[in-house]
Amino acid sequence: MGPKRMKIEKVEEVKYEEELVALKTALADKNEEIEAMEGNAANDRKKQEETIENLKLMKDNLGVEVDNDKREIKNLKRKLGASKHIVDQAANERKKQEETIENLNLMKENLGVKVNKDKMEIKNLKRKLRESENFFDKLKDKIECPVCLEIPQTVPVPVCPNGHIVCNECKGDTCPTCRVGMGDAKSLLAVTVIENIDHQCRFVGCEGFFPVDKIENHAKVCCQRTVSCPHS
Repeated sequence: MGPKRMKIEKVEEVKYEEELVALKTALADKNEEIEAMEGNAANDRKKQEETIENLKLMKDNLGVEVDNDKREIKNLKRKLGASKHIVDQAANERKKQEETIENLNLMKENLGVKVNKDKMEIKNLKRKLRESENFFDKLKDKIECPVCLEIPQTVPVPVCPNGHIVCNECKGDTCPTCRVGMGDAKSLLAVTVIENIDHQCRFVGCEGFFPVDKIENHAKVCCQRTVSCPHS
């Protein structure tokens, strides 16, 4: 082998060693890069596992929250239904109250009309009562005895031919009003009036008025009657 050949081989050997060193360096760098990537991958995997665990925990918590929300929604719907029922009841009650108020107003109007009619009727009755009282007062004047000035309380009632009345106690042979003979005539009109009016008690101090068929019973027990002293 010539020197030239040996020199070439030497150069090639050096070049080969340089390439081998470069490859070893590159391999070492790659190994470091792979180790770094593996480390990063391990960290990423750990983070992913933690993330997955957190997501599972969040899912569980979210499931609890969803269940709670469902229960709350159910309760709210129930309360809303109860509130709607209460609102409907209140609306019905308000409607009933409005109808009641309307009926009361109508009753008030009808009652007002009736009250006005009753007032008019009372007014008419009072007027008729006054007229009746005046009429009875005139009748009483006509049947009053001209002697004792009392209205007869016993029947029959004597009357003269001219129509003048006198009580049985004061009756004489002649009429005290016109002086004609009394005769035996009786006044049916006077009896009718006497039987349909109230008579005042004859005892002084008693202001009671009674029908003719009860006046004598009252006189027997009147607290103003004259009584004899049992010790006299």
